[in-house]
Amino acid sequence: MSTNEEILDAFQKNASDIAQLEYVASELNRRIDKYEAENEKLKDELEVHRWIPVGERLPEERNDPAPYRSEDVLVHSEGVVRRAFYLTRRKCWTYYHAAQQAPVTHWKPIILPE
Repeated sequence: MSTNEEILDAFQKNASDIAQLEYVASELNRRIDKYEAENEKLKDELEVHRWIPVGERLPEERNDPAPYRSEDVLVHSEGVVRRAFYLTRRKCWTYYHAAQQAPVTHWKPIILPE
């Protein structure tokens, strides 16, 4: 084989390798975009379902016939999870079926399945 043929063979092999690398890079970029979109969706969902420290914010007052209170939420208090609502004017929590009212540290909305 002559030097020109060897150079041509090497060039064609390199061109084929480059084409394969470009394909692989394109496929990897497509998958990265897909996983980044899924990751953002999961972050959004995690934000909706996380426990919210009471120092960060409290539940908002609802706008209906029962004013000055929040929607029912789940609260965490001394290692126990209870259903409760927040009285916005009195600035206190009201528990369902609980005689003792320990301080609430975290709360989260009650999200029902669709």
